[in-house]
Amino acid sequence: MGGRLDRWVVLQSVRRLAARRGEGRDIRLTINLTHNALTDDSFLPWLKVALKAAKLPREAVVMQFTETAANTYLKQAKSFSASLATLDCAVSLSRFGTSADPFGTLRHLEVAYVKLDGTLVSDIHGDEVSRKRFRDFLKRLTEGGHQAIVPMVSDAQILAQLFQAGVNYVQGNYFAEPASDMDYEFQSDV
Repeated sequence: MGGRLDRWVVLQSVRRLAARRGEGRDIRLTINLTHNALTDDSFLPWLKVALKAAKLPREAVVMQFTETAANTYLKQAKSFSASLATLDCAVSLSRFGTSADPFGTLRHLEVAYVKLDGTLVSDIHGDEVSRKRFRDFLKRLTEGGHQAIVPMVSDAQILAQLFQAGVNYVQGNYFAEPASDMDYEFQSDV
C-alpha cells in the first residue's frame, strides 16, 4: 500500500505544483516518501516519467525520506539518492539527528537538505551547553555542504536564536498553520 501511496502523493503534488508555477508562482515543493520508494525498483523510472510530464524545472521538486528509512535501507537509499541526482531532483533527509551516528548516514547519501528532528529544537531553549551543542551540530551540517531545515518553530525567540545559529530554513506554526492548499504568500508590502 505504501508504494501506491507514494505514487499518488507524488502525482497529486507535481500536478498542483505545476499549476501554481503556471500561475507565475516560484514555488519549490518537498515531497515526503515512505521507505517503499527506496526499495521499489520501478519507482524511479515511474518518477522520471511523472516529472517529465509535469515539465517542472529541476529546482522545483525535492524528494524527502527519513533518516530511519535511510539507515534501515542504506544500500537502497544510497542508490536512490544518486539516481535522484540524475533526475535533477534534490534530496532531503528528514527527522535527522536522533540516530547513533547521523553524520555517518550522510556520508553515504547525496543529500542537499537536512531537516532536523523536531526534538532537537528543544536544545535551543536549554542552557548554554545545549545551545552550543546545537550550534556545533548545525555547523557540522553546513560544513558538509548541507542546508539545514528546522521544523516546529513556534515563536520569534526561537527564530532569532536559529538564525544566529546559522539555520538555512525554518518551518512551524509561528509562520502559518498547515493548510490543505498551496495558497500562501510570503512577500509583504513593507
